[in-house]
Amino acid sequence: MGIGTDGTIPAVQLTPAYLEEFRKELAARRAAGIGAPGENAEVYTFVPDLNTPRRLETLAGLLLSRGHSAGRVEKILGGNFVRVFRDVWG
Repeated sequence: MGIGTDGTIPAVQLTPAYLEEFRKELAARRAAGIGAPGENAEVYTFVPDLNTPRRLETLAGLLLSRGHSAGRVEKILGGNFVRVFRDVWG
């Protein structure tokens, strides 16, 4: 298990320009036949409570507060990917 971090690092600013671009991307995905079920312009591709440059740090704290061990949190936040890369690439 791991968290994909292919999004941006800075927090997303919900400006009119961002919202318009988001709507265009959704329309293009639908037109290409690759839109996800239920995808719409009112549901963003980020978690509002984690919309901060410190999102992974915040997520780690939330996981720890729910009783996950520090070792498990480290694996979720990148340790598992490091292990796979090491196993595959040496």
